[in-house]
Amino acid sequence: MNCLTGSCRAVLVVVCCAMPAAAYDEKSAAVGADEVELTLLQVGEATYPCQPVRIRVVLRNVSNRVIGPIRPLEYHFLLALKKPPPGAKWEPVEDMSNVLEAKRLVKCQAFFTGQRQPPPPLFLRPREQISLSFSLSVMRDPSAKNLDLLPNDIVPLFPVAGEYQLQFSYPRDVAKAPGGAEWVYLRKELAIRVQEPQGDDLAALRRLQVNPALRTALLVDRNRVWLDSEGQTSLGLDLAGFIEDLPKSSYTDYARFALAREFSFFGAPLPEAEARLTSCLNQISRISAERCAFHGSALLLARQVHLRKRDEKEAGKVIDQAMKLHPDALEGLPAYYARLHEPLPKGSVELLPLPDPVGGVPRKPVQTEDAWSSLRKRVPQQP
Repeated sequence: MNCLTGSCRAVLVVVCCAMPAAAYDEKSAAVGADEVELTLLQVGEATYPCQPVRIRVVLRNVSNRVIGPIRPLEYHFLLALKKPPPGAKWEPVEDMSNVLEAKRLVKCQAFFTGQRQPPPPLFLRPREQISLSFSLSVMRDPSAKNLDLLPNDIVPLFPVAGEYQLQFSYPRDVAKAPGGAEWVYLRKELAIRVQEPQGDDLAALRRLQVNPALRTALLVDRNRVWLDSEGQTSLGLDLAGFIEDLPKSSYTDYARFALAREFSFFGAPLPEAEARLTSCLNQISRISAERCAFHGSALLLARQVHLRKRDEKEAGKVIDQAMKLHPDALEGLPAYYARLHEPLPKGSVELLPLPDPVGGVPRKPVQTEDAWSSLRKRVPQQP
């Protein structure tokens, strides 16, 4: 299978939470197919081959009644992707890389259910909406046998220019079936257009096509590429050279984020460790929110670095920035929810419409509920 020359087969990417349908149905009400409108959007600027694609899903109440409690978009959904050329069929992918959304969804669900104060139920008034954004970039090669994240085992989801079809399925109800309960889905499709690169972007793509480790490093947003010490050193040099040689390429922000992750993983003593963390933050500060589908993840990494440096004030500023710029980001929701339970520092300006807080006093549950509902219903700005 040669995904870089365009001879990939179409794939079906299934993403779902492991909790059974009945468990969701106990707390969530069914939603009529004519009561809600499901919209899919491709977020950000033009996408080129071997780049992530940012997707936003919007669920809007188009009825004249209050509906809910609804199943949150972040708890469970299915995705299907069809690659060029036209006429290709949907095909399943049984083995998925842990850099896709499946484990992230499960972690998100596990975080929420493990809280002493889990997120409150969401209700949508007429014309209110909730949204969810996430990035799609890679899958594990079905023929791969390695358990580690090796470069040759990772396949770009968008390897060539062309039009891809994405299908999103939202479980709006649960129906009785001979074997138990099964989901009733509301589905929506989106055409994703991946453009032919030119100039510096074409030069960048050619580098990625001959360097699997470099390509994979740019396409994942959480994990490091699994290499030996020599390969890890070589990757760091490749990333630095990529940034220096192609500063204007749209691929370069992904290289900056990959290099920032390399700086954030270390076993070095001080002061070398401190210098690496500073270099990590320096790379993240140069990443564009408009051009990079991983910008939200980069801010979350910056928050972790500030916490590692014992700078809780800066860590709070970064998570507040993430909540403002990417309020519906799947990768950020657990951190956002945790942030809403933190004490408010004196003199702070609250980003969400809450009752007047008392400086330095933890928020009351009703404040957190109002803040969470407001955050999940916020209409994100389309970059």
